[in-house]
Amino acid sequence: MRRVFAITIMVLLAIAVNQALFTSHAAYISEIERATTPQSTTSIQINGATRYQTIEGFGVNANSRSWDLANPGSFTPQLDTLVDDTGSSIWRVAIESHEDWEVTNDNADPNSFNWTYYNSLYETEKFQKLWAMLDYLDGKGVNTIMLSVMGCVPQWMGGCTLPDDGSMDDEWVEMISSMVYYARHTKQLRVDILSPINEHDMPNADSMEGPRITPAHYVAIMEKLSAKLDAVGMGDLRLIGPDLAGAERSATYLSALAAAPDVVAKFDHFAAHRYALTDGGLVGAIAASDYPNLTPWVTEYSGLCPNFKCDRGIPVTPDENWTFATDTFDYLQSYLNDGVTAALVWEAYDSYYEHHQTYTYWGMIGYDTGTGIYSPTKRLYVVQQTSRFIEAGMQRVDATSGDTNTVSISAFHNATTGKLTLVGRNKTSNPQTLSITVGGVGTPGALRLYQTSESLNMADGGSVSPSGSTYTVSLAAGSIFTLTNVPIPAPADTRSPTVTFTAPAEGATVSGANVQIAVSVSDNVGVAGVQFKLDGANLGVEQSASSPSLSWNSTGVVNGGHTFDAIARDAAGNTASATRSITVSNASYTSVQYLPLLEQ
Repeated sequence: MRRVFAITIMVLLAIAVNQALFTSHAAYISEIERATTPQSTTSIQINGATRYQTIEGFGVNANSRSWDLANPGSFTPQLDTLVDDTGSSIWRVAIESHEDWEVTNDNADPNSFNWTYYNSLYETEKFQKLWAMLDYLDGKGVNTIMLSVMGCVPQWMGGCTLPDDGSMDDEWVEMISSMVYYARHTKQLRVDILSPINEHDMPNADSMEGPRITPAHYVAIMEKLSAKLDAVGMGDLRLIGPDLAGAERSATYLSALAAAPDVVAKFDHFAAHRYALTDGGLVGAIAASDYPNLTPWVTEYSGLCPNFKCDRGIPVTPDENWTFATDTFDYLQSYLNDGVTAALVWEAYDSYYEHHQTYTYWGMIGYDTGTGIYSPTKRLYVVQQTSRFIEAGMQRVDATSGDTNTVSISAFHNATTGKLTLVGRNKTSNPQTLSITVGGVGTPGALRLYQTSESLNMADGGSVSPSGSTYTVSLAAGSIFTLTNVPIPAPADTRSPTVTFTAPAEGATVSGANVQIAVSVSDNVGVAGVQFKLDGANLGVEQSASSPSLSWNSTGVVNGGHTFDAIARDAAGNTASATRSITVSNASYTSVQYLPLLEQ
């Protein structure tokens, strides 16, 4: 029995070992095959002879509440990043009407501004933040500043439903127009476009994105607002709307606006929001309307927040970020391919919204409410892949992928400057090779590759030169990519070096002919040299950055306090300095004179 049992055990062990070896070998072979299997090639055709819409720009939605009045410098770097790095040229700046805005009526006459009331209201913290942000964006030179009113109206005015009988229309018009008048005339601020009401078409009764109104009522209040703006000297202010939550309702609103040509004369664009693939019928509805010259803008877009958590105060986790980012790119690409001329991502940075009563986490720049630190999310780099390279004035041209399940592609060209930009996504988890044939866009020259993936952030993939009219490009697995013949210029070096004394110690007492002076230095590009000074005068010649030190003879100066300075410079001329105080204490020698002895 024991022998049979032992034999059985041996057999089972042999089977187990053999299976383990087989599994390991199979895995090994799989890895070898994966490593040696050549990348598949997808053919791309670019035909500049077929042209579509002209791009008007890209932008962001930004909540003015996040402005830091006490320390603006802690917040403005986020705006700088969005303007300078993502190329966001259209800014939809939000101010909420849900709280702290005309909580009580200014007076009983909506046709008479009570400026004593409004002057006080519009200098409260809420509006000071708005004014500061508008001023800063104007200083940054952004192309378009759009002021957007979000949230329900004050309770006495109707809350989340503006009465359909029109009884509060004039009060609403007074509230909106007084704010814009104060911005433009009292604060002398730039407002290019006004979006006075947000997502008023939301069907669910508990929505607080804006007061619910019918299409006919929307037209009525816009007619009254337009007349009021004319009456107070702001007839030049452009309007945008309807900022629909559902782009699929565009045809209904355009039909209603057919009765108000004077209002639409103040519109350059027809705006709707979209959080799904395709434009939802926006472009086609405009083309079929009485106003086919209005350009289609998607004034809010994004991939859907994972598990609907962003509006519930729950941050997106790192493992959810990539899907969130790729959906955002796919949605935008579909709008562009459908004919949209401008798109604004929701949103610039994580921020607190009155109508949600919590922080929301849709931001391209994340915010840690515990530490107060802002940091980029994966979506920031993904959005850069389009908005940084596709400029206003470029036209979309025909672009075809040989396998749309593998690689998506869109192309944009400026016939005047010759700039060409291709954007797309490798939809597979493997590297891909593109064979791109380009025609009808002149001679683009070399194209620069930039890629973002789960492991790459706007990585520079170098230049690709054509063979004839064909480019061969290698893509990273799962990457969103941009190819352009106008690459990102090398940034000017404006960062100063750092310099720190390592010897002698601060306050040290030194003596003798061999006092060691040394510093450590660093720079983002490289330190060119270090000049030491003693009490403001150069101490020897400039030292090399590789060994910034010298030996100093302290006996040549008087005892007492002295100061060393070290000035580090880089090749761009940026400098930095460090100071060290020391005390010199060398031994003093007194000469003694001997007199001859007198003879007695």
